[in-house]
Amino acid sequence: MTTPPLTPVERDRAIDNLVDRVLRTRAECGQRYPVFAAPAGGPWTTSRRGSWCAGTWIGLLRLAAARSGDTATAQDALHRARHLEHWVGTDTVFRAMVLHCGTDPADAPDAVANDPGVARLREQCARALTATFSPVLGAIPDGPALGRGAVGVRACSVDAVSAVISLLNAAPHVPGAQAVAHRHTQTLLGAAAPGRRVPAEHRLRTDGTGPEPVGSTAAWARGQAWVLLGAAAAVNAWDGAWLTQARTIANYWATLPVPPPDIAGEKSPVDTAATAIAADALQLLATADTEYATAHRAAARSLCAELTRTHLTGGVSRLPPRTPPGVLTHSCYRTGPRGRQHVECVWGEYHLLRALSGSDAA
Repeated sequence: MTTPPLTPVERDRAIDNLVDRVLRTRAECGQRYPVFAAPAGGPWTTSRRGSWCAGTWIGLLRLAAARSGDTATAQDALHRARHLEHWVGTDTVFRAMVLHCGTDPADAPDAVANDPGVARLREQCARALTATFSPVLGAIPDGPALGRGAVGVRACSVDAVSAVISLLNAAPHVPGAQAVAHRHTQTLLGAAAPGRRVPAEHRLRTDGTGPEPVGSTAAWARGQAWVLLGAAAAVNAWDGAWLTQARTIANYWATLPVPPPDIAGEKSPVDTAATAIAADALQLLATADTEYATAHRAAARSLCAELTRTHLTGGVSRLPPRTPPGVLTHSCYRTGPRGRQHVECVWGEYHLLRALSGSDAA
């Protein structure tokens, strides 16, 4: 059932609560990077470099600064963005997500978007990603960093497709970058078909002859959200060349529960972060798919409304009043040996804030 869209008052309250949560989290974590809080609203688990989601924290700082006008937060975002050079040389495709989410000029017309040093980092990252393209795999490998090890050399994942497209297509001075972005996308999203999930990971066959999908990864909800975000980026990058696949994926997402279980077919925790990513993706898809733009925006607003009214603290949701406002609850993450659990996470709140900020709530 479609959830009625937020009223303008509800939407503004949700955005302001999310921004307030960012400002409070910044004060709590200092120069470290928040990753997740378990329980939601509790103390943050932090990282010195931010792991794969470092860019989403910088992106949250930029969005919060743009909304609140807080100059200290804006300066913090610029400082962090200027010091992402260590990610350029880290052998992982997820560096694309760090650089893109942390420095995307479309997020805010701020100092980060206009900084020459940041622009150079984006181009250097695009060059490094292009250089690691594997013709046999038909994609940029995940890489051995971030704990992937030897598997990462033989595997490629859907998570960073949208970031790879955005960085490489915006690097005209990097030879072969656009061709690599297109081949990477084709390998990972080319299996889109009506009523079928797209595997979130491909690996080289044991005989080394080429990639094959890891079928079990198709059940992962956040993977399907990354697929939709990648398809939306592809439509925007290549003048609608991926329109059929993107519509297919968007239609399939519409059949999933809101929020969906983390792993389909299992007694698994739901994942609100996956829904937030999907809402953001639908907003992006609407900018290029003019024929169905109204339908995509309506679907995004419905997802945002369900998350805001049921899972975001500080509004009309019936969540525990002691939880701080602006906390997106019930995101799912594997935090350690205990397996998957519900957390608050920076990537869920980043994509929800982007989706809400791009919605007219009509």
